[in-house]
Amino acid sequence: MRTLYLFCLMILLTACQGYRKQLEHAEAFKNAGMHDQALSELTALYQLHPDKPEVLIALKETASIQMNKYYSNVQMLQGSGRYQSALDALTTAENFQSEYEWLGLSVPFFADGLRNEIRMNMADDYFAQAEAALFQEKWEDALMYASLARRAGSRKPEIDYVETMAVIVPAYRRGEKAMELGLYQDAYYYFEKVFERDADFNDVVERMQECLRRASVTVSYVHLLEEGEARSRDKAIIASVQEEILELDNPFIRLVTRDDIELLLEEQKNAMGAGFADEIIVEAGQLLGAELLIAGEVVSSSVEVQPIREKVHKGYEGRTVIAKKVEYKEKVQSVKHMVSFRYRILDAETGEILVADNIPYKNEVQNSWVEFGGDPDLLHPGEWKFKYYGAATDMVDTDEDVRKELQRLIRARRGTPTEAELEQEFIEYIGVKIAEELGKYADVRNPMPLSLKGSYLSAAK
Repeated sequence: MRTLYLFCLMILLTACQGYRKQLEHAEAFKNAGMHDQALSELTALYQLHPDKPEVLIALKETASIQMNKYYSNVQMLQGSGRYQSALDALTTAENFQSEYEWLGLSVPFFADGLRNEIRMNMADDYFAQAEAALFQEKWEDALMYASLARRAGSRKPEIDYVETMAVIVPAYRRGEKAMELGLYQDAYYYFEKVFERDADFNDVVERMQECLRRASVTVSYVHLLEEGEARSRDKAIIASVQEEILELDNPFIRLVTRDDIELLLEEQKNAMGAGFADEIIVEAGQLLGAELLIAGEVVSSSVEVQPIREKVHKGYEGRTVIAKKVEYKEKVQSVKHMVSFRYRILDAETGEILVADNIPYKNEVQNSWVEFGGDPDLLHPGEWKFKYYGAATDMVDTDEDVRKELQRLIRARRGTPTEAELEQEFIEYIGVKIAEELGKYADVRNPMPLSLKGSYLSAAK
């Protein structure tokens, strides 16, 4: 027994010596300013000896020192203007505070509201940089710093001014330069950008009006009306082209129309025959007061309807092979609509043909449908060998996608689109096409190649 007692006593003394030694190590780290290492030692020691008050006291003291160091670092970074680093350091301090919250640490008095204070200082700093960039005419930098100031939380009304001036001043100068070069359409869009931000800036409204006066063109579309059934189609083409030209919403294209011009053209055509000259179209345009004329006509039009192709399929009126075996017919028919449309863009003053082209149009529509004499809601595709006897190869296709497609074909329209429907698609196509061609022509009327504009306009930055 005495031997056992002595052995236990030795173990106890060794443990006490280990505890004291570890506590001394932590204290040494603390005195050396190595608080992270001290915290690690003390935390491990506290887990082994939670009943030792001196360990808990040392742990709390060390954690308080480390937390104050973190917050002091935040203040130092903020004072040196390194605001993003200060925010990152503050996050570190707050995370540390949260980790050791169970120790009841006293947070520095200045910690409350510190994040908002840093963000406001950051926002003010960004705004100051935005103002400086604006003064130096570094427009992109001014916009960037103004945006950063907003994101940092700045509510200064002056930010709007900085952003506005950083946009409209360079745009206005580019507009001026474009006007000097005779690029009135480019100038208009630069001035429009200014107008959208500040309609009262300098003489921007007068500048825009001057650009429109110099660069806009008055356009009229005339169509050579056919006789008979095609007459209604041709009138629909006129309406479609005019509508699509208006849809361009191009301030440099002014569309003028007058119904009696078509009557004049019709009278001239009847008097001179099918080959009447462009002079008649020019005369009509001059009566309208148009500068450019677009003359269009349908040269040829044909519709080819193919015979119906038919295929017999097998199926069931139910979801299983014991259901009634049936047959249904899948029918396919296609139709081709081919049109040749000719148009010309003419100078209404000289009669010069500026653009001439043929627009080929081909639209092929294939339509499929299913004819079935039974209940379409019960019809399922499948295979069977004998209609009145079962076979091992009999099967029902229960795939939902396949059945949905079959139901769609059952309810699909029989036959092909009517000629009127085909013509309507063509009319809409021609309207868009002519408007696009006019838009392209209006864009290329500016004499300077696009590749050169950047180098010339960069001088206005």
